[in-house]
Amino acid sequence: MWERLEPLNGNDVKAKHLQPSWARMATSREMDSVLYPSQISASLEVQDIPMELVWTRGMWEKLLRSLRKGQSIEPLDYPGGQHDLTLAFERWAPASAKVLVIGSVSPWVEALLYEHGCRNIVTLDLRKPRSEIADLRTVDYREWDRAGRRVDALVSFSTVEHIGLGRYGDAEDEDGDVSWMNDFAYRTLNEGGVQLLAVPVGEADVSSEAHRIYSPERMARLLKRWTLLGVIFEGRFMMEIPFSKPHRGQDWQKQPVLAIRPQASE
Repeated sequence: MWERLEPLNGNDVKAKHLQPSWARMATSREMDSVLYPSQISASLEVQDIPMELVWTRGMWEKLLRSLRKGQSIEPLDYPGGQHDLTLAFERWAPASAKVLVIGSVSPWVEALLYEHGCRNIVTLDLRKPRSEIADLRTVDYREWDRAGRRVDALVSFSTVEHIGLGRYGDAEDEDGDVSWMNDFAYRTLNEGGVQLLAVPVGEADVSSEAHRIYSPERMARLLKRWTLLGVIFEGRFMMEIPFSKPHRGQDWQKQPVLAIRPQASE
């Protein structure tokens, strides 16, 4: 169970480390070849990613077995992402929730949700993976949008910062991320629903062909129609986004998990 904590400032050196109730993640990286078909890594160029991603039953079963052994299944590019997401699920994503995962090369986020107890999981992507896993459905963005479906929770880990840059076959639009968040994502959640959003943050805005890094100013535009409920970063709960906190590795690798809720329509 969660320890009850007072909200903490993002720069508070006394912030307490939290643990998922079910496990402390190991640091094993045995899953890398299973996580990414053809050794895909987020650091590779998009042309290196197969045009069709196939999620096999064997991949899924190995992910779940590794989780139950306390092993890490997070991609090497996102150190600490598994721990922070698991803590965020325990706080903000009830097992009964209908969940839409936005953007997945491999189903590591979906495996974390499944182990958390969620059984109604759908993954949406421009390049819809072909799922051979009975527990997971995948849909194309256009297919979902036409149907006007709604869910209880959205989970987006290292996806939104790419939207509108054209890297993954989407139309180029310098404000594509802002539009996505304040239109599609906003109207996809049921009343009272929550989005768990992880994107790179920093004190200065950075935009490249690969991704964006969000300054406080651009983040304010991204969250224009959203209320921040809290943040999990490096195993800590806080009430401010840690724009100035030093990152390990490259700036885009350590991504705080934001819990946000749509504001009431005007």
